[in-house]
Amino acid sequence: MTDIELMQRAAKAAGIKLDVWEDHRGDGTKDIKLRFAGAPHAAFDPLASDADAFQVLIGSGVRVLVNDHTVVADAGAILFNYHYTGDRAAATRKAIVEVAAVLV
Repeated sequence: MTDIELMQRAAKAAGIKLDVWEDHRGDGTKDIKLRFAGAPHAAFDPLASDADAFQVLIGSGVRVLVNDHTVVADAGAILFNYHYTGDRAAATRKAIVEVAAVLV
C-alpha cells in the first residue's frame, strides 16, 4: 500500500473528507497530494503533520502510548507495536496512521 492509500484509509476511518490532487513533475511522473475536501490550499499529510495525525487520532479512536524507543497504538483488537530510533514524533504519526488505516 502506498503512503497516499494509507493516508486515504486513515482519513476515512476518522471521518475526514479528502480531495485528491494530481500534478506532474518536470520529469513527467505524477505527484499526488491529498487536500481537505473543499479546501484546495489545505494539504492533508498525517505522516508529516502533527495536527493532521492528531485529527486522525481523535476521529478514529486510536490510542497511543509512547516510550523511549517504542510506540504502541491500538484501536480495539488492532495493535501496532512500532520500534524506532530517531524522530519520536514521526514514529507516533506513523503508528496512528497505520492503525487507523486498518479500521476501514
